[in-house]
Amino acid sequence: MATGFHKSRFVWVYYWPAAGKTFNDKPDLTWYIVYQVNKKNKWERVGSNSEGYSAAMAYQIRAERMKAIQTGVVKAPVKEMTFTEAFDVAYERHFSKLTMKNEYKSFSNKYRFSYFGDKVLSSVQATDIEELMDCLSKL
Repeated sequence: MATGFHKSRFVWVYYWPAAGKTFNDKPDLTWYIVYQVNKKNKWERVGSNSEGYSAAMAYQIRAERMKAIQTGVVKAPVKEMTFTEAFDVAYERHFSKLTMKNEYKSFSNKYRFSYFGDKVLSSVQATDIEELMDCLSKL
């Protein structure tokens, strides 16, 4: 049997035959499921035949994962944004249409990014903003 992922008869369930490893005189198959999290495919190893798993069990586990994601029991991990990333998104959506867009970007690069550039948005405290406001008021 060729190596690599092969489709099973169950949707979104794949197997990988182990090279040189057998179970009940057949190649030992390792089962994988695929489901979407944040619009990206996530591959998860379920188990192999020698561990007691089958394609039907892998399909059932995938159904449980999908139900948990759809009902909100399991939240999809969200990447935290830094100030630089947030500004880039805002600039593209809103500020790029302004006539003074270059002045705004250079001002932001000079002052705000020196304080908050690589900080995660959720880690900014009120004191950090007060320090920035004090600096800007001295201009």
